[in-house]
This record gives sequence, structure tokens and C-alpha cells, in this order.
Amino acid sequence: MRIEKAIEEKERIVGPGNVCHIDAGQHRRLQESVDSLIKKAETHGADSISEKSLQQIAASVPEIREKTAGAHSMAYELRGFAAATAPGAGGKITASVTASPDTAEIVIDGVSTGKGSVTFESIRESHVLEISAPGYETKQIRMLPRKNPALTVTLARKVDEAFNFNAWASSMQSSYIITDSAAQSIISVSPHGVIDSVTHGARLWSYECGSAVNSYPVMDADRMYIATADERLIAVSLKNGRALWSKHIEGVLYPGTRPALCGDSLYVVTAKGCLFCYDRKGILRWRISLPGDAYSSPVIRDTLVFVPVQDGYVYGIDVNLRLIVLKIKTGRIVGSTIAVRNSRLYSASLGGEIMCYNYRGDEIEWRYAAKGAVITDILLNEENMYITTVGGDIIKISLENGRQIWRIATGDAIDRNPVLDRDGIYVLSRQVFYLVDTESGIVKWSFVIPSEATSNIALADKNVIFGTEKKGIVSLNK
Repeated sequence: MRIEKAIEEKERIVGPGNVCHIDAGQHRRLQESVDSLIKKAETHGADSISEKSLQQIAASVPEIREKTAGAHSMAYELRGFAAATAPGAGGKITASVTASPDTAEIVIDGVSTGKGSVTFESIRESHVLEISAPGYETKQIRMLPRKNPALTVTLARKVDEAFNFNAWASSMQSSYIITDSAAQSIISVSPHGVIDSVTHGARLWSYECGSAVNSYPVMDADRMYIATADERLIAVSLKNGRALWSKHIEGVLYPGTRPALCGDSLYVVTAKGCLFCYDRKGILRWRISLPGDAYSSPVIRDTLVFVPVQDGYVYGIDVNLRLIVLKIKTGRIVGSTIAVRNSRLYSASLGGEIMCYNYRGDEIEWRYAAKGAVITDILLNEENMYITTVGGDIIKISLENGRQIWRIATGDAIDRNPVLDRDGIYVLSRQVFYLVDTESGIVKWSFVIPSEATSNIALADKNVIFGTEKKGIVSLNK
């Protein structure tokens, strides 16, 4: 308001039949003077503008030359310029800008102020914002902080016209597939360690591990964890595909196994029998050596980490004591992941023995002979267990007593983990994909795949996705 008043003091009233003329050079010098004072006010406050500075502004106001024309006051336009840029009548106001994605850069009046979310003090009536992020359309917006002090801006993804999803999927060799519901994307991991995150319209990001990946990746809300064949554990951002950290671990993970997430801890068991506990930032909390090699994934229940070891026992490690406190004889377990619920440990051995062991009561409650090796995950719902054998059988077993409820034979080898959801149990053999009704054991539908399966099963909202040897990634309607 003080700047506007200084300009107003040089106002000239033009009589009837006159016009006003303002020299362009004088107008430019006035604008530069006003801009300089505004920047000073933003940095040091409106009170930092001295009377001498205001007098210099007033002296810079162009002289108005009278000529014949209608009445008009050119100082009106100058006051309008000052009002658009000078401090508001209400003084400072706290304003904020929140951008999505949170990696978006926020530029205010040509100055980068941060990413994702910024809060600032404003003395202006308006600001020009530019919000940008890789893979998204840039937005330029005029912000009026006194009318809307808390602005939220959502960027739209760029459509990569050069990216053809169908061509990408058909050519992709994939060992592991994960669906990222937050980004509505598919993440594919190739046998050589190339990770792609794609939607139907764009490749969001790509990351090269620099080594083969033989084990399942796992992910939380914002990152993916991958164990590589050259004994590294890598955390990759799901937002932009950048490596957040990389750690050397002693040994590789056995093919088909995976790390385990629990709370803010990440547990990794290598084939050499080393158990590591990291936090999400990649800081090693502790490690212990197990009595033998480990060819299965760890499972966490309460304060215990259960790990099958190749000496035929499952060991329970207390995460607080960092000591082995349980030793359960199960027979050799290779590949298949044990399951733990309500103090009961369920295991499936390479010899085909399914066992329920109550580790609180220290007793075996039941056994079941599957008559075939089991190297895939055990699946549990409220009352039953589902297993698949290498020979191609799918079996439903009661959790209460271990009795077989139904068994169907596919006649084809099954070495990839089945997936259970409300629609049924999805099973991928080497040549056929099945959806089996969990209640009756009847095959709801099946699909002969065009070539041998190469990946796990990934479920999206309406689709089932998996990789094949010659036809790339296949997506089927549920």
C-alpha cells in the first residue's frame, strides 16, 4: 500500500479533450524500481522499505503529457500495476502448495522452493507457480494466496506416444511380475536383472541391477527390495526407479525364495545359512549364522523368525535376544515357504510330508502324506490349507485334523507358487493356467498357455498376469 501511495502522489488528472502519454523508458525504470522494493519487502519484511526509497519511486513516476483527447488518469493504470505486485492490505499471509506426485518440483515466481509440499510467507496478491516432475505434464498456475492460501496441484502423467504396451509385453522375458496398485502399473523383473515399471500408456521407469535376479522381490508402500545373484540387496524407489541403497550380503537367495518384511524390519536368509536383519534405510541391525544352508523364505510371527534349514529342522530365532530358541524337526524343506498361525507351524517337505506342529505346546498335532514333493508355498484360508505337488496335484487339507478334503490331478508339473483369493486358487503349471474352486475342487476355467511359463502369477483388479518363454507377458481376464 505504501508503494501504491507513492505512485498516487504523482497522479495527474487529464481534462476533457486530452490524452496521456507515458514514455516507455520511464515506464521500464519505474517497473524495475518497484520490483526491487518488492523483493526487499519479501526478504526483510514490508517495514524494511524506507521513506527515501519511496521518494525515489515517486520521483521515477513518468511525467504525464497532456494532448487533446478524452479525460483519463494514467496514474490509475500505474496504481493497478502496484496493486497486483505490492503487499496486500492485510500484510503477510502463510500460504502452502501441495503437489502430486510428491517428487514434483515447485517453482514460485521463477524460484525453486522445494518438492512435494512447501509453505511460505506471502505479501503479494498473486504468484505464478510452475509444477513439474519427470514423466508428468508441467502445470503453470496463478495462485491468489488471500483467496486460496492452501493450493493442491495434481499433475497428469505424460502419454509416451513412442511406448507400445502390447509390443513391450510380447517381447518381455520376465522372471518375476509384481502389480503396483498405487501407480496402477506392472513391474517386471527380467532374468538379467532389468526392472521395468509400465502402465498401458507409458514406461514409468527402468532400473538395471547389473546382475541376475533369481529370487522374488518384495515391496512396501514406496520401495522394492531385490536380492541379486552377485550377493547384493538393493532398495529401489517405486516412484522413479532410483536405487536408494545397496548392501553386500553373504550368499545369494535360493531361487524362488524372497526376503520378508515385518514392521520396519527386512529379513533376508541366504543359501549359505546367514540371516540378516536390516531396517528400511539399509542399516544392518544384526545377523546370525544358522546351522546349515537355507533354501526357503523366512516367516515372522510375533517376536520369532522361523527359518527352514537343510539339516531337516526349522529354527525359531528370537528377534530381541537374537538367539535360536526353537528347533523343530520337519524334514528337508526346499523352496516351499512354511506358514505360521496361532502358535502352529505348518510345513511341507521335499519328501511330501505335510505337518502341523504346535510350538507352544511342543507337539505334532497331525501329519499328511502328499505322495509327491512340495516346493511351492503353502496357502491358508480360515479353515483349510492348499498345496501343490511337483507332479501336478492340487490338494485341499483341513487345518483342524489334517484330513484331505479334495485332490485333483493336472498331469503337468507345478513348480510355481499358487495364489489364493476370493475367486479361487490360481495355479500355473508349465503348460496350463487353472482357476480352481476352493470349495469343490472343480476347475472353473483353464487356459493353455502359448509357451512354457517363466514367472510367478501376479493379480491385478481384473486381470491375471504371468510371463511365458516365447510370447512374453500374458494378461488374462479373471
